[in-house]
Amino acid sequence: MLQVVAPSRADGAGRSPGVCSKRKSMHAHKLTVHIPRSRRVEINLPEDVPEGEAEVIVLVQEQRGPRLVAADGNEKLLAACRAVDAWRENNPDRLLSKDQVDAALAAERDGWGEP
Repeated sequence: MLQVVAPSRADGAGRSPGVCSKRKSMHAHKLTVHIPRSRRVEINLPEDVPEGEAEVIVLVQEQRGPRLVAADGNEKLLAACRAVDAWRENNPDRLLSKDQVDAALAAERDGWGEP
């Protein structure tokens, strides 16, 4: 059981460590559960958890990278960004470093000859 208690003053002066006034301590219970397709989760708490109101926070791991959201409705640009990200993910051997790109551009320019 984790007990989180903060002193009432920023420097904690005049208070015993871990003691605060007019605040209730909070207890956290960490449980790992499986979220089924129905998205319904039932939990059984230990007997020492008191009855009454509690806050429940669900933390899940992302299945993919950060999700892009078009705030201005530009769905075509967003789709293009997703396509580029997918290509990069599927072709890691074809990604070039800055030095490799600079060398390839220099070689291309050298092939143009003098105008």
